Amino acid sequence: MFEGINIIVKSLLDLIVPVPEIPETGTTFEENAFLKADYLSKMLNKPVLADDSGLEIIGLGNFPGVNTRRWAKPITDNNIINNLLIEKCRSLEERDAQAVCVLCYINPSTNETRYFRGITKGLITEKPVGNNVFGYDAIFFLTEIGQTYAKLTVEEKN
Repeated sequence: MFEGINIIVKSLLDLIVPVPEIPETGTTFEENAFLKADYLSKMLNKPVLADDSGLEIIGLGNFPGVNTRRWAKPITDNNIINNLLIEKCRSLEERDAQAVCVLCYINPSTNETRYFRGITKGLITEKPVGNNVFGYDAIFFLTEIGQTYAKLTVEEKN
């Protein structure tokens, strides 16, 4: 993707210095993405791109939203969490949902901060479907494609 451009892209896994988990204390995806990007840009003194993402169920007031990863704690088993979420949706007439991802770019040398937001629309299924499971993939049905994220290959997801 960056062929022909003089940019070297590295992930947190490429860093020699371990990065502590950055607390997601914001009330929006933008705030949480900023917290991560700000911390890392100050630590590395380099431009960084950080994200925050989550699932919003429209009929539940965009729940779980920014708390997507934490709402069911101390439970961490995706299968149990997915079934709890299906149960929360049981009484909804409309099961519309959206996967939201916000990227925050910070360049410390120019003081530039930019945000990018992506939304994928779908529905919450009545039961988990698919084996390629990560997070809510088995219960997030993409109406445009006609299947859950869990039925897609990694290449199709990206």
